[in-house]
Amino acid sequence: MLNVQDLLCKYVTGCPAAWQAITIHQLLTQTSGIPDLSSFADFQSNIANPMTPAQLVDWLKNKPLFFPPSTKFINSSSGYDLLGYIIEQVSGKSYEAFLKGNIFDPLNMADTGYDPEGSNLSTGYTDFPNNKKADLHLWLSFSGGGLYSSVEDLYMWDQALNTEKLVPQKLLDEMFKPQVQGGSGSDLGYGQTSLSYGYGWLIQTYNGHLTISHGSNGSGYSGEYLRFPNDKFTVIILGNRDDPTMGSFNPIEDTIFRNFLNMQ
Repeated sequence: MLNVQDLLCKYVTGCPAAWQAITIHQLLTQTSGIPDLSSFADFQSNIANPMTPAQLVDWLKNKPLFFPPSTKFINSSSGYDLLGYIIEQVSGKSYEAFLKGNIFDPLNMADTGYDPEGSNLSTGYTDFPNNKKADLHLWLSFSGGGLYSSVEDLYMWDQALNTEKLVPQKLLDEMFKPQVQGGSGSDLGYGQTSLSYGYGWLIQTYNGHLTISHGSNGSGYSGEYLRFPNDKFTVIILGNRDDPTMGSFNPIEDTIFRNFLNMQ
Protein backbone atom coordinates (compact mmCIF):
# COMPACT_ATOMS: atom_id res chain seq x y z
CA MET A 1 0.00 0.00 0.00
CA LEU A 2 1.23 3.49 -0.84
CA ASN A 3 2.16 5.89 1.94
CA VAL A 4 2.79 9.60 1.41
CA GLN A 5 6.07 9.24 3.30
CA ASP A 6 7.32 6.58 0.86
CA LEU A 7 10.51 7.57 -0.92
CA LEU A 8 10.21 8.34 -4.63
CA CYS A 9 13.17 6.08 -5.35
CA LYS A 10 11.19 3.07 -4.10
CA TYR A 11 9.30 3.23 -7.40
CA VAL A 12 11.94 4.53 -9.84
CA THR A 13 14.66 2.26 -11.22
CA GLY A 14 18.03 3.95 -11.49
CA CYS A 15 16.92 6.75 -9.22
CA PRO A 16 19.48 9.61 -9.23
CA ALA A 17 21.32 10.60 -6.08
CA ALA A 18 19.54 13.96 -5.94
CA TRP A 19 16.18 12.18 -5.58
CA GLN A 20 17.15 9.84 -2.75
CA ALA A 21 15.47 11.91 -0.01
CA ILE A 22 12.34 12.93 -1.97
CA THR A 23 9.00 11.58 -0.72
CA ILE A 24 5.54 11.25 -2.26
CA HIS A 25 4.43 13.90 0.24
CA GLN A 26 6.92 16.37 -1.24
CA LEU A 27 5.76 15.60 -4.78
CA LEU A 28 2.15 16.20 -3.74
CA THR A 29 2.96 19.48 -2.00
CA GLN A 30 5.27 20.87 -4.72
CA THR A 31 8.23 20.93 -2.33
CA SER A 32 10.41 18.23 -3.94
CA GLY A 33 12.67 20.68 -5.75
CA ILE A 34 12.21 18.85 -9.07
CA PRO A 35 11.94 21.56 -11.74
CA ASP A 36 9.03 21.97 -14.13
CA LEU A 37 9.91 20.45 -17.49
CA SER A 38 8.97 23.68 -19.31
CA SER A 39 11.99 25.33 -17.67
CA PHE A 40 14.48 22.93 -19.30
CA ALA A 41 16.92 24.34 -21.85
CA ASP A 42 16.11 21.40 -24.16
CA PHE A 43 12.34 21.73 -23.71
CA GLN A 44 11.63 23.28 -27.12
CA SER A 45 13.87 20.80 -28.94
CA ASN A 46 11.99 17.88 -27.36
CA ILE A 47 8.45 19.22 -27.48
CA ALA A 48 7.61 17.56 -30.81
CA ASN A 49 9.17 14.22 -29.87
CA PRO A 50 6.58 12.09 -28.04
CA MET A 51 7.87 10.29 -24.96
CA THR A 52 6.45 7.42 -22.97
CA PRO A 53 6.05 7.99 -19.21
CA ALA A 54 9.26 5.99 -18.64
CA GLN A 55 11.15 8.15 -21.15
CA LEU A 56 9.76 11.29 -19.52
CA VAL A 57 11.04 10.11 -16.13
CA ASP A 58 14.46 9.39 -17.66
CA TRP A 59 14.49 12.95 -19.03
CA LEU A 60 13.73 14.32 -15.57
CA LYS A 61 16.47 12.23 -13.96
CA ASN A 62 19.18 14.22 -15.70
CA LYS A 63 18.06 17.62 -14.42
CA PRO A 64 19.40 19.25 -11.23
CA LEU A 65 16.99 20.14 -8.43
CA PHE A 66 15.89 23.74 -8.06
CA PHE A 67 16.38 23.47 -4.29
CA PRO A 68 16.86 20.81 -1.58
CA PRO A 69 13.60 18.96 -0.81
CA SER A 70 11.20 20.71 1.60
CA THR A 71 13.18 23.97 1.70
CA LYS A 72 10.95 25.86 -0.76
CA PHE A 73 7.77 25.62 -2.82
CA ILE A 74 7.56 25.74 -6.62
CA ASN A 75 4.61 24.88 -8.82
CA SER A 76 6.00 22.03 -10.94
CA SER A 77 3.96 19.70 -13.12
CA SER A 78 7.01 17.39 -13.25
CA GLY A 79 6.30 16.26 -9.69
CA TYR A 80 2.81 15.23 -10.73
CA ASP A 81 4.20 13.45 -13.78
CA LEU A 82 6.24 11.36 -11.35
CA LEU A 83 3.13 10.69 -9.26
CA GLY A 84 1.37 9.38 -12.37
CA TYR A 85 4.35 7.16 -13.09
CA ILE A 86 4.13 5.77 -9.53
CA ILE A 87 0.43 5.02 -10.08
CA GLU A 88 1.34 2.99 -13.16
CA GLN A 89 4.10 1.10 -11.35
CA VAL A 90 1.94 0.20 -8.36
CA SER A 91 -1.35 -0.53 -10.15
CA GLY A 92 0.10 -2.30 -13.18
CA LYS A 93 -2.23 -0.21 -15.34
CA SER A 94 -1.75 2.81 -17.55
CA TYR A 95 -2.54 6.14 -15.94
CA GLU A 96 -5.51 6.49 -18.29
CA ALA A 97 -6.93 3.06 -17.42
CA PHE A 98 -6.48 3.64 -13.70
CA LEU A 99 -8.38 6.94 -13.76
CA LYS A 100 -11.13 5.49 -15.94
CA GLY A 101 -11.68 2.49 -13.69
CA ASN A 102 -11.43 4.31 -10.36
CA ILE A 103 -12.87 7.78 -11.04
CA PHE A 104 -14.44 8.40 -14.44
CA ASP A 105 -16.58 5.27 -14.78
CA PRO A 106 -17.79 5.13 -11.14
CA LEU A 107 -18.90 8.79 -11.41
CA ASN A 108 -20.33 8.42 -14.96
CA MET A 109 -17.97 11.13 -16.23
CA ALA A 110 -18.62 10.31 -19.89
CA ASP A 111 -17.04 13.50 -21.25
CA THR A 112 -13.75 13.15 -19.35
CA GLY A 113 -10.63 11.31 -20.42
CA TYR A 114 -6.93 11.31 -21.05
CA ASP A 115 -6.57 10.68 -24.79
CA PRO A 116 -8.67 13.19 -26.78
CA GLU A 117 -8.47 11.23 -30.04
CA GLY A 118 -11.99 10.79 -31.36
CA SER A 119 -13.50 13.04 -28.68
CA ASN A 120 -15.28 16.34 -29.10
CA LEU A 121 -12.33 18.26 -27.72
CA SER A 122 -12.52 21.97 -28.43
CA THR A 123 -9.75 23.66 -30.40
CA GLY A 124 -7.27 25.45 -28.17
CA TYR A 125 -5.87 28.87 -28.98
CA THR A 126 -2.67 30.43 -27.74
CA ASP A 127 -0.66 33.66 -28.11
CA PHE A 128 -3.28 35.76 -26.31
CA PRO A 129 -4.80 38.06 -27.58
CA ASN A 130 -3.87 36.98 -31.14
CA ASN A 131 -5.52 33.58 -30.62
CA LYS A 132 -3.42 31.30 -32.80
CA LYS A 133 -4.40 27.63 -32.96
CA ALA A 134 -2.35 25.74 -30.38
CA ASP A 135 -0.23 22.72 -31.26
CA LEU A 136 -1.11 20.00 -28.75
CA HIS A 137 1.67 17.83 -27.34
CA LEU A 138 -0.35 15.99 -24.71
CA TRP A 139 2.43 13.55 -23.86
CA LEU A 140 4.14 16.53 -22.19
CA SER A 141 1.17 16.97 -19.87
CA PHE A 142 0.84 13.29 -18.85
CA SER A 143 -0.42 13.23 -15.23
CA GLY A 144 0.65 16.85 -14.76
CA GLY A 145 -2.39 18.06 -16.69
CA GLY A 146 -3.16 15.86 -19.72
CA LEU A 147 -6.91 15.46 -19.15
CA TYR A 148 -9.96 16.84 -20.88
CA SER A 149 -13.37 17.28 -19.27
CA SER A 150 -16.55 19.36 -19.18
CA VAL A 151 -18.06 21.65 -16.57
CA GLU A 152 -20.83 19.10 -15.98
CA ASP A 153 -18.40 16.22 -15.41
CA LEU A 154 -16.19 18.29 -13.13
CA TYR A 155 -19.25 19.19 -11.08
CA MET A 156 -20.04 15.49 -10.62
CA TRP A 157 -16.45 15.01 -9.43
CA ASP A 158 -16.80 18.04 -7.17
CA GLN A 159 -19.92 16.61 -5.55
CA ALA A 160 -18.22 13.24 -5.05
CA LEU A 161 -15.56 15.01 -2.98
CA ASN A 162 -18.31 15.72 -0.43
CA THR A 163 -18.79 11.97 0.04
CA GLU A 164 -16.65 8.85 0.50
CA LYS A 165 -17.51 7.46 -2.93
CA LEU A 166 -13.93 7.81 -4.18
CA VAL A 167 -11.77 7.77 -1.05
CA PRO A 168 -12.37 7.55 2.73
CA GLN A 169 -13.04 10.74 4.64
CA LYS A 170 -9.72 10.41 6.46
CA LEU A 171 -7.85 10.72 3.16
CA LEU A 172 -10.08 13.56 1.99
CA ASP A 173 -9.26 15.44 5.17
CA GLU A 174 -5.53 14.96 4.53
CA MET A 175 -5.92 16.12 0.93
CA PHE A 176 -7.67 19.35 1.91
CA LYS A 177 -5.56 20.02 5.00
CA PRO A 178 -2.89 22.74 4.75
CA GLN A 179 0.40 20.88 4.32
CA VAL A 180 2.61 23.86 3.40
CA GLN A 181 2.03 27.23 4.99
CA GLY A 182 2.61 30.66 3.48
CA GLY A 183 4.51 33.28 5.42
CA SER A 184 7.82 32.76 7.22
CA GLY A 185 9.68 34.05 4.17
CA SER A 186 7.76 31.91 1.70
CA ASP A 187 4.90 33.16 -0.46
CA LEU A 188 4.37 29.74 -2.14
CA GLY A 189 5.30 31.39 -5.42
CA TYR A 190 1.98 33.18 -5.78
CA GLY A 191 2.85 36.52 -4.22
CA GLN A 192 0.68 35.97 -1.14
CA THR A 193 1.59 34.84 2.36
CA SER A 194 -1.93 34.21 3.66
CA LEU A 195 -2.52 30.97 1.79
CA SER A 196 -1.58 27.34 2.28
CA TYR A 197 -1.13 24.37 -0.02
CA GLY A 198 -2.63 20.92 0.51
CA TYR A 199 -2.25 17.87 -1.69
CA GLY A 200 -2.75 19.64 -5.01
CA TRP A 201 -4.93 22.45 -3.65
CA LEU A 202 -4.44 26.11 -2.84
CA ILE A 203 -6.18 26.83 0.46
CA GLN A 204 -7.00 30.23 1.87
CA THR A 205 -9.64 32.11 3.82
CA TYR A 206 -11.29 35.04 2.06
CA ASN A 207 -13.24 37.36 4.36
CA GLY A 208 -13.90 34.47 6.72
CA HIS A 209 -14.84 31.98 3.97
CA LEU A 210 -12.66 28.91 3.46
CA THR A 211 -11.71 28.47 -0.20
CA ILE A 212 -10.05 25.53 -1.95
CA SER A 213 -8.96 26.13 -5.52
CA HIS A 214 -6.69 25.54 -8.46
CA GLY A 215 -6.41 27.38 -11.76
CA SER A 216 -4.55 26.76 -14.99
CA ASN A 217 -3.54 28.67 -18.09
CA GLY A 218 -1.45 27.40 -21.00
CA SER A 219 -1.16 25.18 -24.07
CA GLY A 220 -4.27 26.72 -25.60
CA TYR A 221 -6.60 26.17 -22.65
CA SER A 222 -7.39 27.73 -19.28
CA GLY A 223 -9.55 26.89 -16.31
CA GLU A 224 -10.67 27.90 -12.87
CA TYR A 225 -11.95 25.56 -10.15
CA LEU A 226 -12.95 27.22 -6.89
CA ARG A 227 -14.75 25.64 -3.93
CA PHE A 228 -16.28 27.26 -0.87
CA PRO A 229 -16.72 23.95 1.01
CA ASN A 230 -18.37 25.32 4.13
CA ASP A 231 -20.80 27.32 2.00
CA LYS A 232 -21.49 24.41 -0.39
CA PHE A 233 -20.70 26.64 -3.36
CA THR A 234 -18.46 25.80 -6.33
CA VAL A 235 -17.40 27.73 -9.42
CA ILE A 236 -15.98 25.93 -12.48
CA ILE A 237 -14.84 27.83 -15.58
CA LEU A 238 -13.22 26.26 -18.66
CA GLY A 239 -11.84 28.13 -21.66
CA ASN A 240 -10.20 27.14 -24.94
CA ARG A 241 -7.50 29.82 -25.11
CA ASP A 242 -4.52 30.96 -23.09
CA ASP A 243 -6.02 33.68 -20.94
CA PRO A 244 -3.97 35.67 -18.43
CA THR A 245 -7.15 36.53 -16.52
CA MET A 246 -7.54 32.84 -15.61
CA GLY A 247 -5.56 30.81 -13.08
CA SER A 248 -4.88 31.34 -9.39
CA PHE A 249 -4.95 34.87 -7.92
CA ASN A 250 -6.15 36.63 -11.03
CA PRO A 251 -8.91 39.08 -12.02
CA ILE A 252 -11.42 36.28 -12.68
CA GLU A 253 -10.89 34.70 -9.26
CA ASP A 254 -11.04 38.07 -7.51
CA THR A 255 -14.35 38.79 -9.26
CA ILE A 256 -15.72 35.41 -8.15
CA PHE A 257 -14.76 36.15 -4.56
CA ARG A 258 -16.39 39.57 -4.61
CA ASN A 259 -19.60 38.42 -6.33
CA PHE A 260 -19.93 35.47 -3.95
CA LEU A 261 -19.62 37.70 -0.91
CA ASN A 262 -22.24 40.06 -2.37
CA MET A 263 -24.63 37.10 -2.51
CA GLN A 264 -24.32 36.48 1.23
